[in-house]
Amino acid sequence: MIYGFPDVGRHGLGHSLLAWGRCQLWCRDRDATPLSPRWLRLRLGPYLRREHDKRNYFLLFRSGNAIGGLRKAWILATTRKIDESDAANVNDAEPAVVVFRSIPDNDIRRDFAALRGEGAWLRGQLEAMTLPRHLPSGSASPHVAIHVRLGDFSVSDPERAQSGQQNIRTGIDWFVSALQSLRAALGESMPAIVYSDGRDAELSPLLRLPSVVRAPAQSAVTDLLSIARADALIGSGSGFSIWGSLLGDVPRLSAPGQQLTKVLDHPDAEIELAQGAAVPERFAERVLQRRRLSGQRQPCAA
Repeated sequence: MIYGFPDVGRHGLGHSLLAWGRCQLWCRDRDATPLSPRWLRLRLGPYLRREHDKRNYFLLFRSGNAIGGLRKAWILATTRKIDESDAANVNDAEPAVVVFRSIPDNDIRRDFAALRGEGAWLRGQLEAMTLPRHLPSGSASPHVAIHVRLGDFSVSDPERAQSGQQNIRTGIDWFVSALQSLRAALGESMPAIVYSDGRDAELSPLLRLPSVVRAPAQSAVTDLLSIARADALIGSGSGFSIWGSLLGDVPRLSAPGQQLTKVLDHPDAEIELAQGAAVPERFAERVLQRRRLSGQRQPCAA
């Protein structure tokens, strides 16, 4: 028996899901059996920073298509471990567990490149793993999702951001400008929903705009799956934004230097937009096309 095990570590959900996604795809293509992640981890950072999301991901997920519980524990305790880098050398004659790790120095561009084109399939696996109460309910009406990552990101620095450095906040003024430019290109004030770990006071220039509301307090995976149902995404330089775009094939606007990587098949569906610049017509066309298809989308499976 050959198994795959995603060692998700103590990272945020977006980073943790990179190991999970690679493991899921390898198990599917190798006809191996996935083991469920070990989500129960002590994460002190969210408590020290007084973040709303304490990253208690063990409260969000079940085993889904993977082996969990005591059987998983037994397999991990008794079966030979092989690192992901040696997965090609696995021999079917001997049981083995191939371990996929989420580690701080992972290359986000490389890791997402391995998932490109697999968003719909991975979304199905993520929904199957998510407890029903954390799945978005009903059908999504046309809207723009805006993901503003603050939390443990460093203070906004446009020069460093434009150079492609990661874990840097994007200025709120850029989000305001991006939404206004997108609405101008669409020819309408499409409603917008803000997903953020910031405080209302920090988001106030954005929340004051017409037809902009903040998403209700909900779990990280609910936010992620909700973003995946939007018609467009104005994102941060964050793996969470990239995941939202990938899972739902959502056209994504990013600040200069903060796109980080492309995960969609259409080159005009992921662009970097300078503050005050006009949104390209082809990007707006893709958003309008998604809006026309909104009524045909199916709600998440319970």
